[in-house]
Amino acid sequence: MPEAIWITFAFVLGLGVKAVGLPPLVGYLAAGFVLSGLSSFTGLSVEQTGVLEHVAHLGVLLLLFTVGLKLKLKSIVSPEVIGGGLLHFGITCLVFTPGLYWLLDLDWLLAIALSFSSTVLAAKVLEGKREIRAFHGRVAIGILIMQDLIALVVMSL
Repeated sequence: MPEAIWITFAFVLGLGVKAVGLPPLVGYLAAGFVLSGLSSFTGLSVEQTGVLEHVAHLGVLLLLFTVGLKLKLKSIVSPEVIGGGLLHFGITCLVFTPGLYWLLDLDWLLAIALSFSSTVLAAKVLEGKREIRAFHGRVAIGILIMQDLIALVVMSL
């Protein structure tokens, strides 16, 4: 039963944030932070119930599915996207790695993790502004998908 209250709370916060002119995703994110912070008081966490974790995964999968429906493969494999994605990945890894040198073996892993952006968040914001099919939207989503593919390679190492 607490799952229904949590989802309702997130829905209400999403509506409130949308009334202010921001994407509802910001409200959902804020609700997650608030509920996570309150879990020590309520004694319930997402890990204990498991239902919200499945709902969250389903939501992310459906969002990425809709992004995939709106994008063309040609726009993802364009030189701007591949070059921009590799350049962004390389520069951010080179920037973060020296600052993390004291972590010994974890410096590259953390630098790679910090070089990624949220595909889901960017897709939702671009979709909310109806800019996902614009040139900059296609390039941004293409770069983010490329980052996701790099992440898959890194995770398999």
